[in-house]
Amino acid sequence: MSTILVVDDSKAMRQLIVHTLNQNQHNVMDINDGHAAMDLLSNTNVDIVVTDKNMPRMDGIKLTKQLRKQEITKSAPILMLATTQTSQADIECSKAAGVTAWLVKPFEPASLLTEAEKTPA
Repeated sequence: MSTILVVDDSKAMRQLIVHTLNQNQHNVMDINDGHAAMDLLSNTNVDIVVTDKNMPRMDGIKLTKQLRKQEITKSAPILMLATTQTSQADIECSKAAGVTAWLVKPFEPASLLTEAEKTPA
């Protein structure tokens, strides 16, 4: 069982992800903002971070860069969620920031589980 942090500004998307991961016995926390995620992670360990790419205040790429600077999350797997309008340049930028895996919305819940569970925690 992994401890997973879900960061997405869409409440509905967070609920879908949390429900999907909880069904497979993962311990899941969710938060709606990159800044709030950084605050939470200052005193909480997680095995995996699932983040939306497009969020106000701090997008998923900036969040990933910040996570990679922190000792506690510098090697944690990060799964990026993005819309179908995502370009190859966006994917490359995300990977350069330290994203481990990429999933395009809308996605099947089974795809999320596959990505989360194949990513070493």
